[in-house]
Amino acid sequence: MIRTRPTPTGYQHHCDVRLRQLPPLRFTDPLEALVDLENGLTQPLVEVIEESHGEHAGVVVRAGLFSESPTPSPQEAAAIDGLVAELRYSDNT
Repeated sequence: MIRTRPTPTGYQHHCDVRLRQLPPLRFTDPLEALVDLENGLTQPLVEVIEESHGEHAGVVVRAGLFSESPTPSPQEAAAIDGLVAELRYSDNT
């Protein structure tokens, strides 16, 4: 479920996902994201929100993007949903 929260310059639309392990570095590395932006590729960001160890080991990540609109556009929602699907797939392989 995509949620929205206000930011100082607009809104963040995001979806939190629980995974068994950290996603591949290409999803969470800010330098990779900057290179992608320079090359014209924009995609939702992935932030590690919580990491737990032991019996209930896992990680919660937030896939989200920033927007000027209080409601995500169909393209923004599709981008977040697609990234969430990719994160879940990478967690199962």
